[in-house]
Amino acid sequence: MRAWILISFVVAAVCSYAQSTGPFCSVPAGGAPMPHYFYSTNNHISGNAMVGPPDERGPRYFVYACLKVGGNIVDEYIHILGEPQPMSIGGAATFDSTVFGNGTQLVVRFEVVDSYGVVYEAQDSAPVKNKIGLAQVDEWNGFVIWDAIQQTREAFDNLGWEIVELSHGSWDPSDLSVTFGGSGLYHISTHGFPDRHLSDSWDDVFPNMPPFPSYSIWREQFNGVGYPPHNWTFMPPVTMAFLDCCWTGETDAFWWMLWPWRTTYSEMPENMCLLTYNGSIAISYHPWAARRIFGRMREGDTAGLAREYFLDKNEQAFDAQQYGEVVFVVRSLNPTTWDAVRSSDMPLYGDPYTRLRWVYTGTHELAEEIWYR
Repeated sequence: MRAWILISFVVAAVCSYAQSTGPFCSVPAGGAPMPHYFYSTNNHISGNAMVGPPDERGPRYFVYACLKVGGNIVDEYIHILGEPQPMSIGGAATFDSTVFGNGTQLVVRFEVVDSYGVVYEAQDSAPVKNKIGLAQVDEWNGFVIWDAIQQTREAFDNLGWEIVELSHGSWDPSDLSVTFGGSGLYHISTHGFPDRHLSDSWDDVFPNMPPFPSYSIWREQFNGVGYPPHNWTFMPPVTMAFLDCCWTGETDAFWWMLWPWRTTYSEMPENMCLLTYNGSIAISYHPWAARRIFGRMREGDTAGLAREYFLDKNEQAFDAQQYGEVVFVVRSLNPTTWDAVRSSDMPLYGDPYTRLRWVYTGTHELAEEIWYR
């Protein structure tokens, strides 16, 4: 049973005629606005209540309370005889919305019972919006050793996400903005440079996404002004972006992909990260990164742990000369020198504790309840 925050309490034996400003019951607590959506693994819910005024029987207090999301109890209070008698009480929880499936209208409900058996209840709801955007140049599609986004798609298949793929020939930045609007996970597998990544429109002299610093403007166009989860477009920000392109990690220019990196709950930059490459990556066998990283994140690993897992396995395969399972970086062109991608070749910008499954904890450890805490 989780610990509850008792907003205030009275002991009847001491204050037998205590007054109340209730009754009321509220979701979210204090009459705060409901978020426009639930998304990813770091959703906050709350409720609070106050008992009604005393009558000839004396003051009231709460004997039971529970906070529910999707019909599941995620916080609970049961009064124990002899302990303080709360006249006001509140509950809160953080949960992973991905367990409910994209498009679910998720109800948050707060129920309390006072010492005279009176039930107080309140509820509100918001839709679940969990979307994955995948983009890849057409030339790599369908090839086992080149098709990286297939690994991501397979890792998150059957988990209730909406998965949108952009891999037809000649897609451009406007196509990408539609595909990735509202996506909590990006995987972009294209050619890249330190200040841009390319689209598939080869016939147009490598048109590129807006380079730094205008990437934030591009993001704002479909994620909206204002901090999530109350931004005016009702579209979530990015939890994790894997920019699977050469050289895009040489600077922090693409950190703007995660904009806005603050929420109305003053999280900055909680549960948001960018993973990319700082070097020239060989096209052959690069899907191994997605397979290892997102395979681990499917099981609940943080981005930091999944990255470490990939790097360890990549180096082991290289040392064992299992070259068909290695993601290579080109160290030099004259003479051409190949090496395994190592830690300095794959920077992680943002929060290493980012999760795509199971509740965000701010550590590498899973929560006891796994999908809520």
